[in-house]
Amino acid sequence: MNRVKLGELLRIKHGYAFKSENYVEKSKYALVTLANISNSNDFQYDKDKTTYYGADFPDEFKLSTDDLIMPLTEQVIGLFGNSAFVPCVEDVQFVLNQRVGKVIPIEEKADKYYLHYLLATDSVREQLEHRASGTRQRNISPNDVYDVTVFVPDLHTQKAIGKTLYDLEMKINCNKLINDNLQQQLCIIYENMMCKAQYGNIEGTFTVASKLTDVVTGKEDANFASPNGKYKFFTCSNDTLNCDEYVFDSSAILIAGNGDFNVKHYSGKFNAYQRTYVLIPDHQYYGLLYFASLYQINSFKSASSGSIVKFITKGDIENIPVFIPNDEHILNELNRLLALQEKNQAENEELSSLRDWLLPMLMNGQASISD
Repeated sequence: MNRVKLGELLRIKHGYAFKSENYVEKSKYALVTLANISNSNDFQYDKDKTTYYGADFPDEFKLSTDDLIMPLTEQVIGLFGNSAFVPCVEDVQFVLNQRVGKVIPIEEKADKYYLHYLLATDSVREQLEHRASGTRQRNISPNDVYDVTVFVPDLHTQKAIGKTLYDLEMKINCNKLINDNLQQQLCIIYENMMCKAQYGNIEGTFTVASKLTDVVTGKEDANFASPNGKYKFFTCSNDTLNCDEYVFDSSAILIAGNGDFNVKHYSGKFNAYQRTYVLIPDHQYYGLLYFASLYQINSFKSASSGSIVKFITKGDIENIPVFIPNDEHILNELNRLLALQEKNQAENEELSSLRDWLLPMLMNGQASISD
């Protein structure tokens, strides 16, 4: 391992100051901003939240697929050290906006994929945090990045480490895309069924959630979470935490009783926060009740938009309307696709754990990759 400054390994290109008067509703040019770089070290893209540009600008600020970018302003706490690869999106040309830097490896000195993980190490993050300036939003300059001290192996080893970690990342992302596609299929099946039910074009029975399952809540407070716990701990947050003890062991629908009222599904051993509702129906109704809950809660949120709704009551959950089709194929297909989602999610958790274990070991030289 060689002790060097990041300035010996990379250059950073500043983004362009695009003029807001040239922002348009739709264009092929999409601005890459700080919002595109997540605290999970990847690229976040939502076409409906993207800023598009409709005027001329220098070609040098056009980005290519797999370009590496990093934030130069800490829009959210902990953002420094994160970086992301620019994705390939059909009919979209991403462009480099100000306060985002393009990371350019110095040829024969550094591997781009290795740099992505090097920037995320605790040592680099701590040094960037120390060099940041500003009060409301802290900033770093390319020179601040160049002055960071790191220990790196030779280029051949960098490439091997970068490829190993990147391949893991791509498999995780692939599973996420598959799950997104599965979710779309599930929504189509459920919406098609409900459309037919509305017009009497399918046989079945209308009922409510309380007829299919008891509605209970967890018993724990937020302090019950344990970062290295073996079991899932569902709170009202979108993020799922861990804990050391489980109470439930089944396929369940989890509904946040406050916050953003998110709806999740999970099969296995878990525990729950005291404001999280837990629904455990017979397995044949698992997928059906999940989607009935998801659509009803989303409808509830839309109807209450603009007003202050602090929580959902047990009665609200018990009275979720559910249509049970006589056609068991629909129930089976909902359950089958939901099971595939959970299988992919479980695999991603294992891959993420492997990546998180490998990352520091490979970066500090405690583990190596053979040819």
